[in-house]
Formats: sequence, C-alpha cells, structure tokens
Amino acid sequence: MRAGGGIVKKIWVKKATGIGLSLAMVFGLAACGKGGDKMENAALAKEHVYKFQEFEMPDLGGDDYGIRASVHRDGKIYVMAQVYHWSEGGDEMDMRMLTMNEDGSDVQVVTMEMPDWRTQPGVTPGGGAGVPEARTETVEPEEESEAGDEEGAEDTEGSGDEEGTEDTEGSGDEEGTEGAEESGDQGVMDLPMEDSGNIYENSYYGEFNFASNGLIYALRNYYYEDSSGEEYISYQKNYISCWNMDGSFAWEKELEGLSSDEEYSYVCGMSVSADGTLYLILSGDNGYKMSVDAQGNISDKKKLPEDVYKVFSNYNSLMTKEDGTFLVIYYDENDWQKQYLVTFDPATDQLSESGLMPTSMSWGGYNTMTAGKSSDLVFSNDKGVYTYSVGAENSEEKMNFINSDLNISGFSSLIELSETSFLGIFYENYGENMKAGIFTYVDPKDIPDKAVLVLAGNYVGSDMKQRVVEFNRSSEEYRITVKEYDSYNNYDDYEAGYKQLNNDITTGKMPDILITSGLPAENYVAKGLLADIGKMIEEDEELANVEFVQNVFDAYSMEGKLYYVIPSFRISTVIGKKSIVGERTSWTMADMKQLMETLPEGTTMFGEMTRESFMYTMMEYCGADFIDVASGKCNFDSQNFIDMPKPFRRN
Repeated sequence: MRAGGGIVKKIWVKKATGIGLSLAMVFGLAACGKGGDKMENAALAKEHVYKFQEFEMPDLGGDDYGIRASVHRDGKIYVMAQVYHWSEGGDEMDMRMLTMNEDGSDVQVVTMEMPDWRTQPGVTPGGGAGVPEARTETVEPEEESEAGDEEGAEDTEGSGDEEGTEDTEGSGDEEGTEGAEESGDQGVMDLPMEDSGNIYENSYYGEFNFASNGLIYALRNYYYEDSSGEEYISYQKNYISCWNMDGSFAWEKELEGLSSDEEYSYVCGMSVSADGTLYLILSGDNGYKMSVDAQGNISDKKKLPEDVYKVFSNYNSLMTKEDGTFLVIYYDENDWQKQYLVTFDPATDQLSESGLMPTSMSWGGYNTMTAGKSSDLVFSNDKGVYTYSVGAENSEEKMNFINSDLNISGFSSLIELSETSFLGIFYENYGENMKAGIFTYVDPKDIPDKAVLVLAGNYVGSDMKQRVVEFNRSSEEYRITVKEYDSYNNYDDYEAGYKQLNNDITTGKMPDILITSGLPAENYVAKGLLADIGKMIEEDEELANVEFVQNVFDAYSMEGKLYYVIPSFRISTVIGKKSIVGERTSWTMADMKQLMETLPEGTTMFGEMTRESFMYTMMEYCGADFIDVASGKCNFDSQNFIDMPKPFRRN
C-alpha cells in the first residue's frame, strides 16, 4: 500500500471538479468551509509560464524515428531525424531533414542521400556512384493535429552540432572503439549491419554539424570483425561525410592515422567555425585537433595545449555555440563531484575563464542540454526548462511545466530562438506520440487571477502531475502549483530538500496538499499540522455517501483520525487449493509446518527461497504479530516465531 498525501489544516475551499481520488477529496470538502480565500498565492501560478503553439510533425515515411540534431540559423530551423523501417523485414533506416520557419510554418522534409557503405567504404570528393536521388517534400501543418508517432525514442543528447543542438555526454573514457561515440552520444545514426556467421560489420553516423556555407557534416564510424579463421581480425575506420542542404551527398573522406599501436585517440567533438572550417577535437592518450575544409582536405593532427587536453579528457558534456566555439562541462580530475563550465575556441586554442557549476545541477539531472542565446546553457528536466551562465550561483528557472499546463516527460530537441521563445520536440506524460511546437513566454499581467493551492512533496510522480495539469486546464476558479523539495538536494547535503520543507513550515509556508512519501508524516501529525480528512469526508454532502474501502482508511488512520488520501493500494495474500489447505481462513507457523509434513518430498510452499527471502516474505505477511510499531516493542521469543521454518521446504 502507499499513501497519497496529507492535507494541512489551512486548506478550506469550495468544491471543484475532481481529478482523481487524491485530489477529488481535497476539493470536495465544501461543508468545512472556513475562509476559502487562497488568492494570496495567485502569483505562484503565473511564474515562468509559456504558451505552446503546436504544429504537426510530418509523416517521415518510416515506422519510428528519433531526433539526432537541430539548429536555428538565419531565421530557419533545421532538424535531422533518423527514420527506422522495421516493418520492411530488417533494420533498414535512413535520415530525413526537416526545415521550417521560426514559427513552425512551411515545414519541408528532405530525404538525405545515403551512399552504400558496403561497396563504398570511402567516397572521394565529388563521387556519387550508387547514391540514391534526393527528394524534397513540402508539408502543410494542420491545426490541432496529433504529433508524429515515435515510441520509446531516446533523448537527443547529441553532439557538437551548431547552437541549439543537444550535447554529447560522457567522461572521455572511450574503450575499444577508435573514434566511436561511446560516451552517451544519442546523435548517432546506425546503418544496417551485416552479421554473417563469424563476420560482423556495422557503420553509423554521429556528430552532425550544420555549416553556414550550406554544408552538413557528420562523422561516420565503420567497424569490421572476422572470427571465422584461425586469426581474429577486427578494425575500425572513421570518415567525414558531407551533404549539401538539398540532401545531395557531396563527398566522404577517411580520417587516417587517428590511432596507432603506440597511441590511442578518438574524435570526441566536432564544430564548424564562422568561416566554414570544420574542427575535430581528439582525446585519448593525448589531445589533438584536426581541421577540414569545404573540399574535404584534412589537416594533420595538431597537439592541443596541456590545459585544453585536461578539459577534454575529463569532459562530461560537450556542445557547440553559434560562433563555432565549444561549450564544455568537465569534471575536476581530483574531485568528480565538482564540475566546471568553460568555452574553447578551436581556431585559437584558447580557453575562457572556467566557472565552478553548482552541485545542484549535477544532482538534479537533465534530459537535454544545449548552448543558449540568452545564457550559456539551456537545459530541461522533468520539472521545467532552466538557464545557466558561467559564474552564476545557481541555475534560473525559465519555464515551469505545470504552470504552463503541460506535463513534459522529456525533450528530444530544444532550440532557443530568442530570450522569450524556443522550439521544442517532446513527449508528454511518457506518451507514445511525439509533439512539436513553439513555446512563447507569457507575461504574468496577461494571466487571469485564480485561487491557488500548493501541492508539494519530496518528489511528485508523473501520474499526479498529469492529474494536476488536467484539473488546471478544466477549472475556472482554482489552480494547483507543484513544488518538489528534492530539487534542493545536492552532493553537499542529501537532505537539503527535507530541511527546506521544515523551514517553509516553520515560516508559515506549509503547502496545502502534501505528498508524504519519504517524509516523517507522523511528526507532522504530532505537531497538529495535518487536517483530519476523515472528518471532512463525513461532513461533505457528496463524499459522505460514497462507499470507500474502509479497512484501507483504517490502516492509515492514527488514533481514529485519517490524515491521508490513498489514491491506490494493492493486496498481497497467499492462496492454496481447498483440497490441500482445507477451510482455513488464517494460518499459524505450526499449521503451515504440519501441512508441509503431509506433502511429497521436494514440495515448496512459496517456491524457491533463501533463508533471507523466506524471512522477508513471512515478515511482510505477519510482521505485525512480532513488532508493535506504535510502542516499538518486539516479540521474537513467541512460540509462533520459534516455529517459523527456515526455509519452508519438505526435504
């Protein structure tokens, strides 16, 4: 069983439409009405609100797809998508590029030409044999349309694309793959692989970059393995691939000499400068950079300065800014709980002054992070969108999902268009359909006042958030805001959220509805901070006539008072055939042992168990016989406990 939450004494409101058992009870307590004015919190619901204007994600022609790169340039948005064709009897996949205006209009789909990598492991500049013809499709957005389908797509924490692209996460420890993006890079396109008995080969694209001169670059990794002979053979090759903006394939060049028997190195990032030069950063045993011009001419490796090498050898996330410089989050090599943010210019080999990032950013996590326009970083988690700049004490909230009437579980792409708008491609409430649209900041003065209630907890689950969003969308009188105290936790203080909640309580900022999971609710009850929900139900004209599962309420009651709303519960029990166990409605340990002695050898009462798992199961079903939680007294010398077999099996 699990408790849904407690209601503090100060909550007295008129009845409104319920959004599920836990909140319906809260808003159905009209008979208790004392001072229903909650307008003092009206401003809370107006903070960090964004309006979402959805546009239709076009049909990309496959069974599924994932966003691999995105960029905002010269008033246009470009999004690279990897499209899967599983229903065609294999692992076939290709790439589509979406282009659109800043407002999401004039959506076009470009099919990228893909060379046959099996017959052309290295296409020289100007080559095009065996490359399918590119095609461009124009898609007109429809109003109120459903988003394109994509089930279980990964977050696009891609790599080193232009400003607005997602990041490459990793620690810089690439093992066993020369130049491969093994560091959490989701900006990868896997091509069909060959697996013929003992021969395996595969190829994939990653590190998509959009250049200002109209070229698109990617890093291609090719892997070959042959264990069919006496001698095991394996090798990898890396290529720079280039396309034109119309999707036509321009050229491909092999990156030779990345690693040798004496030295290992791999490509950890790519960026295009304002003049169109493509820069590659290599990490490994040493740090290097290489450059590639528009014709595919590749420079020799140039060793990076020692301080630059240390940054890239300890990087966690790597992004590129609009001017082609790298934005790097890297670990302190002596204390991996500390992370720093720094900018690196590959044209000059210069590092900016680094800044120590707040530990709360490392603790809280994020599902996408990009280089921003109005700040150094723009990132999101399951609560909202945030910004951060070097030297700041903490991140700043940009968008609050609940206040914006959205329950976004994760962005596949987030591109900041201006200080007050961004494009987002995302999933709502862990759904299967991907949504896309433009988010625009809403001034608080343009939002009507409503009575506001604060729902808080150490953590608030997605299901509860969805109920809140649905209620807020439908109610004309009330709004609920959500506060999660685990956002205060960090590596310096694992209980900072709990302490902040207690500080809020003592300063008169107790939430109206409290999710008690992980919190010492008994302490709040003892201090008289929680309301008796059972009494409210009895006095409510509608809820008083509802037949609830009373023994569940009884289980959560304290001294005859109910302080919890229980949105759901489960029942665990043991059943057996009547022909074996008889008419029993309860068992003692002695009864069970006696029955076991009548059963054939090898019979197990609860399946295969260790002593530990058996004890856990017994305590789950009858722990209350031996432990009095209220008094703290234990009774482990009773005959019933002594008779407990260990384990319960007929030998």
